Amino acid sequence: EQCSGSGNGRDVRSPVFPLTRPSEPRQPAGGIAALARAVQGVPKVVGWSWLISRLLFFLPLALSVQLRWPGQLAERLGQWDAAHYLQIVSEGYSGDNFAFFPLFPFTAKAVATALHLAPLPVALLLVNGAFLMALMVLERLSRRCLGERAARATVLLTCFNPMSIFFAIPYTEAFYLLITGLTLLCLVSRPLGVPGIALLGALGSATRPTGVVIL
Repeated sequence: EQCSGSGNGRDVRSPVFPLTRPSEPRQPAGGIAALARAVQGVPKVVGWSWLISRLLFFLPLALSVQLRWPGQLAERLGQWDAAHYLQIVSEGYSGDNFAFFPLFPFTAKAVATALHLAPLPVALLLVNGAFLMALMVLERLSRRCLGERAARATVLLTCFNPMSIFFAIPYTEAFYLLITGLTLLCLVSRPLGVPGIALLGALGSATRPTGVVIL
């Protein structure tokens, strides 16, 4: 293609140094990019097992509650010991709530206060998020010590055993599983050293009474 009006018929645009820069692919925003990297870092067996197990728990629960106790889903998710933890988040320690350890309710209270959200949704997000991270730790630990097949079985059995209900509701089991898994992984690979393991032991002791065993 020639430049009109040049009079010499030569192309004034160099093929080496073009006048117009080629269009570059648009990069996602910082937060979206970070989320995309985090999702890509989750092993498929962990991500799918976590997602399917959450759906298998929450969808039938929501349907059954709607049929039998319409409008009472929040009450059903916040019953038993969860009611004590949610009361600690809302009102602090009082009465017989001193039997419940502080790490989980204090974390939920801090997040709920910072985001101006109700205690129940914050507690559910924290519990299920901690369970996802715990599965990632268990998968890595099992793969390192026992191999790929054992890691896959560990994730599946953790997600789909009947007691995994306590990894979905506002209980301390998900936090405790994450902390103990991180402790064992640190004992194997020692990325944090003794001080880091001691800190995890302290966090475990602030989550459940058996956490003192980590120390």
